[in-house]
Amino acid sequence: MEQKTGDLHISLNDTNVLKGLAICAMLWHHLFYETAQYGILIQEIGIACKVCVSMFLFVSGYGLTIQYSKSRNINQCFVKIRFTALFLCRRLIKFYSNYWIIFFILVITGTNIFGRSLSVAYGPESIFTSIIKDFFGLQGIDSYIPTWWFNELIICLYLLFPFLFWFMKRVSIAFGFLLLLFLWPREWIIDNFFYIFEMWNPSLVIYTPAFAIGIFFAQHESTINKILKKIKSHWIFTISILLTAILFYCRHVVEESFVDAISLDAFISLFISITVVSLCKALQSKFICLELLGKHSMNMYLSHTFILMFLFPTFLFKQSPFIIFPILLAESLCFSILIEFLKNKIGFYKLLIFIT
Repeated sequence: MEQKTGDLHISLNDTNVLKGLAICAMLWHHLFYETAQYGILIQEIGIACKVCVSMFLFVSGYGLTIQYSKSRNINQCFVKIRFTALFLCRRLIKFYSNYWIIFFILVITGTNIFGRSLSVAYGPESIFTSIIKDFFGLQGIDSYIPTWWFNELIICLYLLFPFLFWFMKRVSIAFGFLLLLFLWPREWIIDNFFYIFEMWNPSLVIYTPAFAIGIFFAQHESTINKILKKIKSHWIFTISILLTAILFYCRHVVEESFVDAISLDAFISLFISITVVSLCKALQSKFICLELLGKHSMNMYLSHTFILMFLFPTFLFKQSPFIIFPILLAESLCFSILIEFLKNKIGFYKLLIFIT
């Protein structure tokens, strides 16, 4: 396995492969992390697959930085602020336009066909407020679909992106920032430093490092590649796999009084990404199935829990995990393909290009 250039730039194809892996991990996590009926190993893998959240955030931070870096030659303050505001608006429009289509389909279908009324989902006393917040992705764990809690997290990180971009650009500040989030217990950080983040969104304290590392990796990519060019590709691949395995083990056994286990996910996602990208470039081949899943990952994320709740036959849970998982994967993918077909029919992407 020989890599000539040592280039670990994450291409669009690489990004889709990583998102494909992440969505697979998400589905496995939601299927098996709470149950031991399939054996302790299956459950432990399910718990470890929670890393999917950090993988998505790492890729998001990296991708946003690559796009935003087009403004690096803008020196005028007002122009820079205007560019940043427009950049964030476009990003949010893209997110909401995709989210709202599935939001309306699932909420209307769920309430009228499957009996998940708004009072059941939100509680009888706060339906109007809750559905408005959910419409804007700000309902958290109490969303119509509970796994939509991620919406609020990613929206908050989009809004924080310009500040994190500035922090990560300064290496000493970046290392200090990540060290603080990594080494100190989460409760101490909340009580003494990040209580504002905790009030805004509790998950920010846990998951900001993954997003920030993605930003850092993109900003300092040329420097990182200069170092990696001196290392043979098979060593990059081997070391990154080894570090991933060590961090997964630490995540399993770590004492939370020293470090919050989930905070390790940011670094796990980094080394998974290095492993995958180095493998893709070394083999010089495409992982077509993972790329396909990556392209559909947002739709699959938004819909798979609904499928599990209402469209997944209960008798299948008596089968092997290796039968259950591909069936849910296939159902979620088919739903996403149907959604994309409808979007193309109504001219969704043409409208999106016109708006942005």
